[in-house]
Amino acid sequence: MAERVRQIVKLGEWLYDATVPCEVRIIKTNFFEHPISDASDEKLEGYPPRDAAGNFYFVEYTMSGYVRGVSNCFGSVDEAVQEAATKLQGLIRWM
Repeated sequence: MAERVRQIVKLGEWLYDATVPCEVRIIKTNFFEHPISDASDEKLEGYPPRDAAGNFYFVEYTMSGYVRGVSNCFGSVDEAVQEAATKLQGLIRWM
């Protein structure tokens, strides 16, 4: 089994209500835990999408140091960045 990877690959800041600084993080990982049990009829075949190295990416939205939301999974950093930009209407200052 490959070593688990969870890494912030891009970090940005946005202002909630135009005043409260919050972080937006693009996370790269190679492991996926889903709440659907093995007994479920629901299938996860092909999900999440992965890059050639077997990693996938998602967005974490934080406020006051706590994760307040996460996005779906994406097969590239660019797709995750686009998701964050769309959700936050382009109001992200990337660091």
